[in-house]
Amino acid sequence: MKKENVLLVGISGAGKSTLVNSIAGQKFATIIKGDSGTREICKYESDVLDFNLFDTRGFEYNWFNQRKTLSDMKKLVRKGLREEDDAEASDTIGCVWYCVEASSGKLHKDNIKSLKSIISDMKNVPVIVVLTKSIETTKNEENVEMVKIQFAKYGKGIHVAGIVPVVAEPYMISDDYILAQYGIEELNEKTNEALQIFDTNEAKEKFRKKQRMLKAQMITNVSAASAGVIGAVPLPLPDAAPLGLLETAMISSITSTYGWKKDEKNIGTLIKYLVSVGTVGMVAKSAINMIKAIPGITLGASVINAAVAVSIVELLGQTSIVVFEKIDAGELDVAKLDEIEKFIEGYVNNNMPGVIKIVQGFLKDKDGKVDMKDLISLFSKKKSDK
Repeated sequence: MKKENVLLVGISGAGKSTLVNSIAGQKFATIIKGDSGTREICKYESDVLDFNLFDTRGFEYNWFNQRKTLSDMKKLVRKGLREEDDAEASDTIGCVWYCVEASSGKLHKDNIKSLKSIISDMKNVPVIVVLTKSIETTKNEENVEMVKIQFAKYGKGIHVAGIVPVVAEPYMISDDYILAQYGIEELNEKTNEALQIFDTNEAKEKFRKKQRMLKAQMITNVSAASAGVIGAVPLPLPDAAPLGLLETAMISSITSTYGWKKDEKNIGTLIKYLVSVGTVGMVAKSAINMIKAIPGITLGASVINAAVAVSIVELLGQTSIVVFEKIDAGELDVAKLDEIEKFIEGYVNNNMPGVIKIVQGFLKDKDGKVDMKDLISLFSKKKSDK
């Protein structure tokens, strides 16, 4: 079956590249803060999607770059999208994702006119308006209604096939609350409907499971970034109360991602056990002792503490993901907490040396400038290589 094509459009900074990385389940697009991360029109493919994605440079705020972007997209559509050696791809655009940053609460008429210009050669192409960065969930209905009003005024003739609020990656609201990723599965389903791709239940379940694990890993990475900040503060680790709150929030969010509620039988106890592992238990104690014993490290205590905190949260998050994956697969039984605790102990002991090796390689030969985001990237790469 030929894969259909989806074109992403929107102003610079609307979150198109982050959206691509989230829905495809791997890091494709380069995300540049405060600038347009996608300089050219790029094609992205993924085994978990039934369509290809074409990410465009964002509409810049000056007239020349806007004209250039519009011209490039029109040329792309006119010449066809299929490469010569790719007989399995369609050569037309089957759907458009129009990305609008929800946090602004606005949709300017000129941007809708630009969209109309881009799709003028695509007869009745379905457009899905993606409300990116929908962090204030209480405003979702208001923003959806705003989009409807603006398209009714300025977008006559555009076939709006859906309006989907999305948070493409988890967002840390506070030490004890993480806003989880949402809207990705709905966006995938609406896109398949617009493209008239009718997934089997098996295919939908495969996508859902892939997204679930990706979502849990994103929660872990966001939590680890905050842990690095907490760790740099001169408080004794791992007993720092903020770190415990952070770990509780992370594990609770991962638990919810896997469809479990804290008040379900044994789940609350499991969460408390996992938190204890990361605060006063084996993960914390092993990480502190082993990292501080790494030879040749001359960095300050705050940097080492930050690395310890990141490592604790990364391993704790990954342990939680593996536990819930195995519960979902029937390999662990939530009613048998003793067996789960034994598994956790074995998993941590087996994986701690790998964590220490990553940290050792990261901290060595540093001249004092250390960015914990780089350490988190190393952990993420390790997970993706498995």
